[in-house]
Amino acid sequence: SYNAPALAEVVADAGQREKFRMVTFDAEENTLRAIEKGEIDATVVQNTYDMGAQCAVLLQAYDKEDVGTVKSLLGEGTELDTKVRVIVPADSKLDDPAVQKIDEFKAFMESKGLKST
Repeated sequence: SYNAPALAEVVADAGQREKFRMVTFDAEENTLRAIEKGEIDATVVQNTYDMGAQCAVLLQAYDKEDVGTVKSLLGEGTELDTKVRVIVPADSKLDDPAVQKIDEFKAFMESKGLKST
């Protein structure tokens, strides 16, 4: 999780920010701050809240032999896809349902009691 803010710092210190598009992975608190400051253009994050919540539902369904719930989560497969989010600055011009603005993401995180992923 330290790579994104460290990368942003090195590029900024070298005065080379305008030469690079900065796209990282993870939503560590310092990464989110770097997005807000314009030091990182986007970050891809796991849906860690959903991973935990859906895993708990799945484990309970297995324990209770609730085939209907297991199938509703897994379909006919063996993997549970919890997706990822792409987080961009609040002033981003991207208009895509797969992209979430930093302020919306932080509000979501706060609603779940989380500070980072």
